[in-house]
Amino acid sequence: MTPRHFLALILGFAVFSSPFAFAQYGHIPASGGDGAKAAAKLVDEKFAADISSRIERSGADVGVAFRTLDGKMEWFSRADEVFHAASTMKVPVMIELFHQVREGKLKLDDPLSIQNEFHSLVDGSVYTLDATDDSESDLYKAVGQIRTLSQLCELMMRGLLILLEAIAKGQAVDPDSSRQMVDILTRQKFNEAIPAGLPAGTRVAHKTGELTKIHHDAAIVYAPRPFVLVLLVRGMAESKDSAALMADITRRIYQSAQ
Repeated sequence: MTPRHFLALILGFAVFSSPFAFAQYGHIPASGGDGAKAAAKLVDEKFAADISSRIERSGADVGVAFRTLDGKMEWFSRADEVFHAASTMKVPVMIELFHQVREGKLKLDDPLSIQNEFHSLVDGSVYTLDATDDSESDLYKAVGQIRTLSQLCELMMRGLLILLEAIAKGQAVDPDSSRQMVDILTRQKFNEAIPAGLPAGTRVAHKTGELTKIHHDAAIVYAPRPFVLVLLVRGMAESKDSAALMADITRRIYQSAQ
């Protein structure tokens, strides 16, 4: 698989990044409808007001998508508003990668040359990316080397919640692929947001994303009552402040859900 083919895969899934688009793929079940509305009624009003007040005090734009895996409790805030995906878009890319592996189009041990050179879609000019602007700087250290697709997966609001639910329930591609995806997501190195708001030792499979004044975390939380939580934050200059906000929201959601 060439770098161009891999980039095409990424761009293709960036376009199809809505629940309706993913529903076209048999390996991603759509969710929502009357069942979701019924579940939403079970959320305590005080719980919602408490989190909304915390978000308002932060001065940031925050999207929240939360649902327990048993489907009996959920809460959404600005879940259908458009946010820059940052690196969380690698979750759908990972799912499509495993789908193509199952179809026999790729192998996880296929080698790929790491290059930091791209051609503009506008005028064809060559440009590179700056490691200081990327939360996953380790990949830049591999430029000029060879990595397998499996290794790249490790480096690599509502719709994202649906994808994580499918992974958690073994419905993303197939049960074995879903298990491997969970294993990859549990190896996330940046744990200052959602994991920081959970009791020590809680297993979390998650993907973060960070750009200037953008900080996200999307997780499957293996608490006694497991749940999926997606937090998208926009407008906070310091990542330590946005991480603290997400940890605080997570703490409140955990206490309410368990």
